[in-house]
Amino acid sequence: MRPGEDHWTKLLVDGPGGATLQLQNGVFDHVDTSIGKGQAQLEMSDSDDANWKAHFAIELPAGDLINQQGTVNDVPVEIKLRARQGSFNLTSDHYHIIRTYK
Repeated sequence: MRPGEDHWTKLLVDGPGGATLQLQNGVFDHVDTSIGKGQAQLEMSDSDDANWKAHFAIELPAGDLINQQGTVNDVPVEIKLRARQGSFNLTSDHYHIIRTYK
């Protein structure tokens, strides 16, 4: 990917230790995460690219807003997010899975 093509449109928290970034071009990229210093700092790395690193200070100003300031590959960035929970169909609707065996 060339510089400028890796803008995030979504940050999906998969659970402790992992998240998925959805890039502007639609590609999903799994990253490893760790939270430190009283849940006020976020560290991210990519097992597919050992050089990719992100470090953020996390601020929760109100309700569902999340502000992150830090660096991605030593480039200063500021990210503003709006948290959503329970909005995924697979976790909020009822599904029947049918498996057939031959």
